[in-house]
Amino acid sequence: MKISDVMSRKVVSVSPEESFSGAVRKLSSKNITGMPVVSGGKVVGVVTQSDIIRSLDVFSRINDASDAAAVRKLLKDADVSKDAVRKVRNRKVKDIMSRKIVTVDGGKSIYEAAKLINRNSIDRLPVVSGGRLVGIITKKDLIRAIMKISS
Repeated sequence: MKISDVMSRKVVSVSPEESFSGAVRKLSSKNITGMPVVSGGKVVGVVTQSDIIRSLDVFSRINDASDAAAVRKLLKDADVSKDAVRKVRNRKVKDIMSRKIVTVDGGKSIYEAAKLINRNSIDRLPVVSGGRLVGIITKKDLIRAIMKISS
């Protein structure tokens, strides 16, 4: 079975220039744990919940406690000072994304996708064709494919 047979073609992605809070809202509203960062149709990174949490931890260590509290309130849609909100919202996806990109061609087998996901300890693989993003395959997609094969 090929990756293109089981991948999601409607990929939720984000631009490297998108705001930190915009990326958080997109992950939350779409109920996903990560998404490719795309510029000009090409994958330039990946941003995940782990990247968000890591950046919050780093942000709170670098900035004073009131800034860290503002981030937590912002993520909960609570009232915070305008200055604190501006600091967080001015951060861009490119500042927090993972630049280690592992992609796969849709013509490969699902076993190749499983191998790449396992060897790289990742949850998703952007699927590319000619360097352009055409889909995404996740661990969940692979499990569904295995269930089809075994039944």
